[in-house]
Amino acid sequence: MNYYLRDAWVKGWLIGSIVSAVFCTYHLMGRPNLSHYFERIKPTETAATAAAPAQSVQTDVGGATAVDYNSTTITKTKTPGRWIVDLLGAPDSDTTMFQKALLSANAGDLIILRSGTHTGALLPNRSVTIRGDGTPERPVIIRTTNEPFARIESGEVQLEHLTIEQSGSTEPAIFVHGGKLVLRGVEVKSLSASGVVLEGGSVNAEASTFTAKENGAKVADGTFECTKCKFIHNNNYGLIVNAPHAVTINVADSVFNENGLDGATVGNPGITTFSRCEFRGNQKDGLSSRGEKTTVTLRFSEVLENKYNGVASSGNSRIETQSCKITRNGVTDVKSDRGIAAEPNKETQNVR
Repeated sequence: MNYYLRDAWVKGWLIGSIVSAVFCTYHLMGRPNLSHYFERIKPTETAATAAAPAQSVQTDVGGATAVDYNSTTITKTKTPGRWIVDLLGAPDSDTTMFQKALLSANAGDLIILRSGTHTGALLPNRSVTIRGDGTPERPVIIRTTNEPFARIESGEVQLEHLTIEQSGSTEPAIFVHGGKLVLRGVEVKSLSASGVVLEGGSVNAEASTFTAKENGAKVADGTFECTKCKFIHNNNYGLIVNAPHAVTINVADSVFNENGLDGATVGNPGITTFSRCEFRGNQKDGLSSRGEKTTVTLRFSEVLENKYNGVASSGNSRIETQSCKITRNGVTDVKSDRGIAAEPNKETQNVR
């Protein structure tokens, strides 16, 4: 019994000595600096609070204003004025999100989209160039749902080498109220409305394609110029001009094929010119004019195999042809309804 008591006494004495030594050292040497220890565990503390909602940050860095709505990290372009959007997050890219680049870009900036399907809508009054950097096998597509891709009211928007796909909206894929829209190598598709509607400003299109549930392009006001374009497979008209006053319409080297109504129809108290164009396989007329004081000039063009008429004018409108081939149309090649007949000149082939 004495052995066990002695052993317990020895253990108690040892523990008491150790506690006393630590206590004396703490008071004699001062409070220990544990900041390095807490610095080491700081990331853990930050991670624990990361669930709190992130705030947007806006700052001016490298000549570009960057807004990041997903974190408090400030983004900036690797090259001022140029944004590279890569869905796979390549090392030389600035973001994987097209919408983030749109929110961040300043006036005059260039946004380069690499292959894949991107989502986003252009902000009004934002002058930017959006350029696709894809391949025929892996194209660049911008997809938007329940809204237009762009409402352009001022400034200049340039779209190059990409496809716009819109669905779920009664508004067009691109709505131009003012400013300038430039299309180069762009395919505009709307599964629910028209492709492009121009109500002011100007549209300049080159080597672009318009396909829509309603009209490929509709002009109510402004200036519309295009070359080497395709207005195909639209449910209604390839191109419809319905302007209350004179507007400028110049189309060259373009095709208006296989549309649900006319290839193109013009009601414009001004002059509309089609040069070196083809109107083929439309379910109604190839080219029609209507209304008061509408004059359409058709030069060096072919109007073939349309279901109803090749060219048709009504009201006090007129279609003037020069060196055109108008033939093999379903009802008649040249038709005039009350208006001034579309009279082919001596070089025009007008044979069924």
